[in-house]
Order: sequence, then C-alpha cells, then structure tokens
Amino acid sequence: MPSGVQKGFRYTANGRTIEIEFPTTNALTSESNVGDSGVWLFRPMIEPLMKCPENYTSYVNPPVWDSPTATQPDLSTPEPVVTCSDQPGKTTYNRDTTAKITCSATDKYGLSASCEFNVYIAVSKSHGEIANLTAKNVTNENVNQVATGLETITAESDDLTSEDIVEVSNLLEDIVHVESPEVEVTEAVVGTVDNLIQANDSNSEISPETSASILGSLEVQLNTSASAGYNFTQNEGTLGVQTISLKTVTLEQGITFGVSGEKGGKTIGSYFDRKSEDSERLETSISLPKSLINAGELAVNISFAAYYNNVLFPAKISSKENLSDVVISATVYDGILPNNFEEPVAIQFNGYSNSLNFTCVYWDETLNEFGDWSSLGCEGEADLNGITCKCTHLTSFAVLVSRPNGEILDSPPTGFDKFLTIVTYLGCTVSIICLTITIAVTLSLKSTKKSDPQKILLSLSFSLLFLYVVFVCGVDTLQPLSAGCITVAALLHYFVLTSIAWTAVEAANMYFLFINVFSSPGVYFFKIASSFAWGLPLIPVIVLVSVDPDLYANPYFCYIYEVNVITYGVIVPTSIVVFCNTVMFVLIIYRLYVTLPTISKSKTQEKKDGVKTRLTNAIAISTLLGLTWIFGFLSFGGSRYVMSVLFCILNPLQGLAIFILFVLRRKESSRKLKSWWHTCCACVPSCCRRPSLPGRAKTYNVSEKPTYTQQMSEDTTYVSAVN
Repeated sequence: MPSGVQKGFRYTANGRTIEIEFPTTNALTSESNVGDSGVWLFRPMIEPLMKCPENYTSYVNPPVWDSPTATQPDLSTPEPVVTCSDQPGKTTYNRDTTAKITCSATDKYGLSASCEFNVYIAVSKSHGEIANLTAKNVTNENVNQVATGLETITAESDDLTSEDIVEVSNLLEDIVHVESPEVEVTEAVVGTVDNLIQANDSNSEISPETSASILGSLEVQLNTSASAGYNFTQNEGTLGVQTISLKTVTLEQGITFGVSGEKGGKTIGSYFDRKSEDSERLETSISLPKSLINAGELAVNISFAAYYNNVLFPAKISSKENLSDVVISATVYDGILPNNFEEPVAIQFNGYSNSLNFTCVYWDETLNEFGDWSSLGCEGEADLNGITCKCTHLTSFAVLVSRPNGEILDSPPTGFDKFLTIVTYLGCTVSIICLTITIAVTLSLKSTKKSDPQKILLSLSFSLLFLYVVFVCGVDTLQPLSAGCITVAALLHYFVLTSIAWTAVEAANMYFLFINVFSSPGVYFFKIASSFAWGLPLIPVIVLVSVDPDLYANPYFCYIYEVNVITYGVIVPTSIVVFCNTVMFVLIIYRLYVTLPTISKSKTQEKKDGVKTRLTNAIAISTLLGLTWIFGFLSFGGSRYVMSVLFCILNPLQGLAIFILFVLRRKESSRKLKSWWHTCCACVPSCCRRPSLPGRAKTYNVSEKPTYTQQMSEDTTYVSAVN
C-alpha cells in the first residue's frame, strides 16, 4: 500500500472483485482505469458491528454472561469470530470483586472490533441488591421504596452474611433518620429487623455494635410513628411492636401490654384498665400505672416492643443463668417523666418456678460500650404464677434465672417438644381405636352385667376414651381464650379426674379380691363407686366454672393455665391416688407371689410359666391402677427428658394396654372378637381364612367354673380370676 494511502473501497464489477486503495480526497467515477465497463457496486471497508452485554452483577461463581454478538456491515457471511478474555462459566473470581471482560471480533477481511463490560461478583444475591440500595440517597421522596425494597431483599435470611447485616444496619439508620411516620415505612423497618434476627439464627452473626445500631434504628422509627399519633401493631416471628395514641382521661388504672402464645406463634396486645391478676394469663406483660401515663398531658403516645429472643441484647451471661424467653419494653412520649416514679412499672414473667434464683434486669445502653444488663432500680418477687419485677424507669426488661444449686438450665434437645407432641397424638389415636373395640366387646358379653370387675374396666375405658377424644380433637385446634377452648379445658380437667378416680375404684376392688378375701364389697359397691368416680370430679370443675370461667383460659392451648388450679385441682388429687394405688400394687404383688401357694407343676415348667404369668399380671394391675403417672411426677432434674418420653409414650397407650391385656388375652373376649372377625371375613372371603389372635386360654367345661388358683396358673391376667 503506497505511503499516505488509506483504506478505500472494495468494488465488484461483472462478477470480479477489485480492492482499490486511494487517498480519501479522491472521488470515484463510474469508470475505472482497469479497463472494465459497466455498473460498479462499492461498499466502505469498515470494522464489524459488535455489541457487548451491559455491566451486571453475578450471584454465582464462576459467573455466566451472554456472549457478545458481531455482524458484518453488509450482513454477509460468515459472521465475524468473537473471542473474549474470559469465557462465561469457566473462570472463578474472588467474591465482592469486579471483573473486566474484553472481547474482540474479527471478520473474513481481517478487520476487527472490540468492546468491554464489567461483571461484579457479589458475595450473595442479597449482597448485590443491598449494594444497589446503599448507592441511593434516601430522601422523603424515595424512603418508602427503599424501606420496602430492603425488607424484600432481607427476607431471604439464609442468603445474608455478617457483612450484609452491617450494610443493612447502616441503611436502616439512613431510613429512620428521614423520620417518615408512614405506616408502610414502619412496617418495612420492623420486617427488616425481624429478617436480621432470623439471619442471626441461621448462618450469620450480629456483632454487638451492629445489634446496638439495629436496636437504635427500631426505637427511632417507633418514636417517629408514636409521636405522630399513629395506632400501629405488627407481630413478626421474632418480635412484636405496638404504638398507641390515647387520651389519659379515659384511663382509670393504667395500660398493660402483653405477649401470649408459644414460640413461633406469639401474639401481642394492649389492655386498658386491666386487673393485675389478669396479667397472670399472659406469658409476659408490662403494666404502666396511670400516674406515669398522665405526666401532665391530656393525651399521650406510647410504644411497646417485645423481643422473642436476645439476639439484639448480646450481653455475656453466665452459663448457669438463662435469660427470659421474652424481652419487653415500653416508652412514653410527649410527656415529662418524673425522675422517681410514684408507682413502679410492673413486669410479669409467668411460667417460672418460685424455687429458681432470679434477678430482674433492664438493658442499659451506656454499659460496656454497646450495652449490658443491669439490675439498678429494679426489684422482684416470685410466687406460684411466676416472677414479678417492679422498676422505676422505662427501657427493655428481662429476668435472669438460675437453679439454686447452680444447675445449668439447659434447653431441651432440638425437636424434643415436636417429638413428644407426635408421640402423644399417635398414642392417643391408637388408644382411641383400641378402647372403642374394648368397649364394644365388653358390652357384648353376657358376663359383664354380673361382673363388677368388668363393669369397672368398662367405666375406666369410657373415661379414658372421652379423655383421649377431647384431647386430640380440642386441645390444640380451637382458638386460645375462646369459649370453646375454655369448654375443652374444663372437660379435660373433668375426664382426667374421672380417669384417676376409676383407678382408685380398681384399687379398692382389688383389695377385696386379693387382700381382704373374706370380706365382700357388697352388692351396691359398683353403684357407690360410680357415684364417686363420675360425681366427685364434677365438684371442682363446677366450682371453678361458677367462680371464674377464665380460670380455664389459657393463651397457649386449651387446658388449665392457672398454676394454683393445676396444683390443687390436678396434681394433688392425682398424687394422692397414685400413692395409694402404688401401695396397693405392692401389697397385691406380695400377696400373689409370696403368700399364695403355687400349683403343682414340674419345677422347670413352673419356673418358666411363673415368670411370664407374674410379669403379665404385674403389667395388667399397674395399668389399671394408673401407675404410669409416676413417670410424670419424676419428670424433673437430670432425668426429666427420659421420664417425659416414658410418660408421653406409656400414658397415652393405656388404651392399647387394656385392649391387649383384657380383650385379646381373655378367652371369652377373644372368642367374641374372633367371631366378629369371621363375620367380617365372610363378606370378603379373600381377606383371611384363619385369623390368628394372640393369647391362648384353657377350655373348661361349660358347667364348670375355673378356680382362682387354676386361672392364676395360666398364661392370663388378673381379670380372668374375676369372670
């Protein structure tokens, strides 16, 4: 190419292609000195047309991007070849870095073009989105959009890292400093705080400095909402907040803010002029006296907050101490709070034993740089209902509890409560089926009308059946504190007592059968026993319902909640009956296997059958006497988890035990069950031809009634002796 000559044009004439280079100042005509004639077609010789993707953020590593495209200016083929400094999905980069990707395209004439774009490899998806929000300047015009966007991003709490949480806390500060009282902004701030607390529970950790920032931002936003006179309530998985604007002249006693419900399903609410004893039905509550709320103003704005864990209160607590499940706080605005309260603020923590050592504490933001628990200005007292703290200032309150002997208050293993719930419901369901069959079989027997032991067994079965049915259908299905739930609680109380009462009747009947064999209980024994077992438990239930039906009101589920009612209405009578039944059990076992002569058998066979028979009879007698309740009373201390499991397995399965021991293993009941089975199988011949039911009974002559010794020597239970 001559010096000074630039790229020119490419001509096509009569099928021939000629590339001509010339100075840019020259013009072309329709004739050329190459000797060709005709129409000349020409196009400028320029680089390929190339397009790179926009800069973007990748949440996967190695990142994947759309490949750049390139075409010929004249749309001819083949298309230019594109190459890049890195290939999508091939190169791994460090997180939180930006990679510059350079690409070039070369066409068939050797001409080339290039472009470049940036790929930001984010720490996480949330990290990239948070970075985009952080880049914005938060103003009154966009605060709603930024706040709701932040809540949406942090909703994926599993994706948040500790660095993300720091960035979110900084952005929260920017949001609340705008001081927007809009409900949407407050909702977004509360939702974001909830997301951050849940992130700490998953895979991230919140530092004390960040916790103080988050807590401060939430308080600022609640201050903004409450000072503007908004009535706002929001309950999330880890916290609940409420702001109230009210006229103080409408209050007679004060206001109480409380938390009820179980972990993962707590509810919050405010109660005006609430009686102090009513606070006992809330898990945690804080009561502000009227003298404090007035503070010289006709109207007052208040904010409450309840935190369902201590994530935002990262104090170092002794391993022998536990913080209360709920941290609760209250703030009064638009008033001048006195230095010394005329009446202290009362904070109630229910469900704690009065045998625990405890300290009422509040969160002092000035301690240890980022805050710590302090007991200054607080004192407390404990009773059967729980712990009541009285403090002369407002802030966030909690209680530290520990065992008197220094035993660590360990939490149950993960999933332990869920396991017990499943086992209990499964056991109750099985017992309902077995008790239904037991009742049907027993009622069909002619001997039932003449046998008091069978009538007692039938009554006990009815009582247990009612108890299990009401428990399964109502204890956790109805709305807590509703009229239906209170009814279920009263019924459960009644049938628990009737079931215990019928075990006492069983014990009395066994006394006459095995201990005082020369005395008879009399022909009216069963009628008297029925009046006792069905009538006596009605008295405490009727008294409680008449005095105050709310004594059965439970904020968690449909059962008795008041500690005194449980203690004196269930635990005390149950303890007395179980103790007496245990004594009776020991006397009966001693009578059967120590004082009674054994029957004549070979020593080997006697030893083999004797162990099996004695074990069966011991299980049968203990089942009828309700001795499985012993495991419930032993559910404390180091063995509480094991005993709780045994109690939840054995107690609901009493119906199954009764069915096996007193239906399948009794010859008369077994024959009746077999006849029903044959009747059912006759409808479906392929079902089974020869049903096999457990247990064998010796066949006696119809006119012959077996003696007590004969029956006790068989592989059967004590009920066989009283046919």
